Amino acid sequence: MRRWIGLFIFTLLCAIAYAEKPEQKVGIALYLNDITRIQPQEEIIELEATIFLRWQSEKKGVKDQYFYGNQVDDALKTMWWPYFIFLDTRGTTQVTHKAMKISNNGMVEYMAKYTLSIETALNMHKFPFDTQTINIQVTPFGPMPYRIQYYLLNDKIGINPVAHIEEWKLTGTKNKISAQNENQYQLSLNYQRKSGYYLYKVFLPMLIIVFISYMVLWLPRQPAINRLAVIITAMLTIVAFQWAVTSDVPKVSYITFLQAMVLFFFIMVGLKAILVVIGESVKEAEKYKLMHWSRIIYPVVLLLGIIIISWIWFSIY
Repeated sequence: MRRWIGLFIFTLLCAIAYAEKPEQKVGIALYLNDITRIQPQEEIIELEATIFLRWQSEKKGVKDQYFYGNQVDDALKTMWWPYFIFLDTRGTTQVTHKAMKISNNGMVEYMAKYTLSIETALNMHKFPFDTQTINIQVTPFGPMPYRIQYYLLNDKIGINPVAHIEEWKLTGTKNKISAQNENQYQLSLNYQRKSGYYLYKVFLPMLIIVFISYMVLWLPRQPAINRLAVIITAMLTIVAFQWAVTSDVPKVSYITFLQAMVLFFFIMVGLKAILVVIGESVKEAEKYKLMHWSRIIYPVVLLLGIIIISWIWFSIY
């Protein structure tokens, strides 16, 4: 009981001490220079961004002062500045360029270009028709004599027009200061995957394979072994397609839209093998009747299956 009371008092004193700190407003903005790579397998985004900070310093002079490169580090050692970190980074964060201006009234403008990798959770349910939101978050780090309050530098916010990735389309951005935490800045990037590659290289070839194997229902007079050979070849081809696209999807515990479609096509091709075997085990007249109705019902079931799977994945997820 004493331990809990002591912990409560300590927390209360820390909160009071923080509340008593003078407020320091810091302007902040991110300019996105480039998105170099999005790695769905590792859920990592590699990017280049320039951060801008603006704050009022007690250090004043008779004229404006300018600093570049290592000069910036030397100047910051002689004054307080709002040290910050990027959240959810992986690997080494590199600063490639930096510059700073201290006006004669003490207003400091700091800018630095970073190359970094951000970890982000990707929702791959609708892959390859998915959209992703990438959040780049910045927050102060370490003990400070001030209570930092960020505000947006709207004149510095922007995106390089040539910052794009071939497979992705930027659909929107949002800059905000966290409503729960005034000293946390967030830039959200909304990307939509360009699905043309998967439509022409995966879905269309698989549909062609399914319809080629569908032809066996129109050849009831052919030996069963020949028709089964066509079906087995089609099934192996679909399996090969599945292995080909697996490298583009992270190892998630759920089934993506593409995986669901591949599995459905695999089942539909395998269903024809069952129909061929059943046809060989019944009388000739019943065999032709079975093949006749199969030729009619099969495309309907295929179309309904595609519609149902699409509805489930795009309405629920």
